[in-house]
Amino acid sequence: MTRLAVPGPRELLRLTTSGYQALEQAIGLLPRVIALIGEIERIVSRADAVVTEVERTRQRADTVIEQSGALIERTGGVLDGANKLLTGYQPALDRLAPLVDQLASTTSPDEVAAAIQLIDELPKLVEALQRDILPILATLDNVGPDVRELLETTKEFNEILGSVPGLGRIKKRVEEERAEEERAEEERAEQLDGERE
Repeated sequence: MTRLAVPGPRELLRLTTSGYQALEQAIGLLPRVIALIGEIERIVSRADAVVTEVERTRQRADTVIEQSGALIERTGGVLDGANKLLTGYQPALDRLAPLVDQLASTTSPDEVAAAIQLIDELPKLVEALQRDILPILATLDNVGPDVRELLETTKEFNEILGSVPGLGRIKKRVEEERAEEERAEEERAEQLDGERE
């Protein structure tokens, strides 16, 4: 058998000294280990807070996703309705497109303002038409015979005047003056039309 060597006092002293030094080093490390444990606890606490905040953010994101889904469904319904409406009106819109283009290119701001003013005045115009013009138009069928009779009387009067000596020349001069006035008015109208163009 092998015998174990019993350590001598020197070896025991050396072992005791190195054990004491190791114990001193371990005790010296103890505050650092405690500080390290405290730091680890703070990191774990912060990590827990981050995980909790991430969970809240995920829950809010889930809520937003659900609300977005409902909004998308409602928007889809609105778009379907608008699509059906546009599809129904598409032929009419296609026919109106050239007219709208022409209207947009030929209408000035003054004309738009005049149209707006006309629309504003329409109630007054309709009222005046109903109150004043339509009753007169309703009586025009009674006026026809009277006008015819007036024309016949005027014709007879012209014939009588034509038979009076010297009035034939006056009548001819009046007719020439009327013809000249009519020509002058036609020329003015043509000038106004030329200026408008």
